[in-house]
Amino acid sequence: MEEEVERKLSISGSIRSLIPGLVTADGKSTGMTWPMTAFFLVAQMAGAGFLSLPMALNNTGWLGVPMMIVFCAAVGLSGTRLGHCWVILEERWPEHYATHSRQPYMEIAYRAFGNIGRSVAMGCVIITLLGGTTVYLILVAQLVNPLLSQLSICEWILVIGAILLPFTWL
Repeated sequence: MEEEVERKLSISGSIRSLIPGLVTADGKSTGMTWPMTAFFLVAQMAGAGFLSLPMALNNTGWLGVPMMIVFCAAVGLSGTRLGHCWVILEERWPEHYATHSRQPYMEIAYRAFGNIGRSVAMGCVIITLLGGTTVYLILVAQLVNPLLSQLSICEWILVIGAILLPFTWL
């Protein structure tokens, strides 16, 4: 019975024992369900990108529809592959990854490519975070500009950034 439960939980086939606390005795996970996880991922990632989608489709015309389908499929495939990579890490190194990890992308890259992979992954995450923050700053500046048009949108970006900066230090 225990071997059957282990096989169901293993993707790479290398799991040796169940990790206490993550799986109950009857084989059920104590973590979030996949629909709840999907909801949180969509809510987190959709934000500004979803708001800019109508303008993007307007600018690309009918070519934007197949592009959007291809990009959505690529993101979905990448997400599932990252999930499988993380499960393999949990199975092969349970002493390191059985608990919460603050930097899962960097850990996957480290196990695949060493310290250089970790550095490249960290650089990619930082660039992504800066890009996302820039999009939100531009969006807020465009919303505030019609209300108080004494400043240009570029100036509003600096003002809003200066207002929000102390809160990021918390």
